[in-house]
Amino acid sequence: SCPAPASEPLPPYTIVKQLGKGAFGVVNLIEVAAPDGGVRQLALKQIRNDEGYTSESYAAEAAAFSAVKGAPFFMQCVASAATPKEFKFIMPVASGGTLESLLVSLCSWIA
Repeated sequence: SCPAPASEPLPPYTIVKQLGKGAFGVVNLIEVAAPDGGVRQLALKQIRNDEGYTSESYAAEAAAFSAVKGAPFFMQCVASAATPKEFKFIMPVASGGTLESLLVSLCSWIA
């Protein structure tokens, strides 16, 4: 499940590059220090808190992550945080490109 919004800030991270951008925000590749001293790459979804995506939207998305906890083929949530300006979800990095690129490769009529 997606842990409840952090009462403390998320661990320090470095943004490596932008993976995608949508109507509500961006998804970035980040690096976080791992407990073993290594570096772990994760995806950080940052969503603006505005009229289109509200605290209710955030709660619904967090509930969806909880509903698919441990299910194969569904993205899992590692951590989440909410501030007055934005909502954040940290997830593993999915290999293989974007959902859009997969759909275009499977369904030529989408392009």
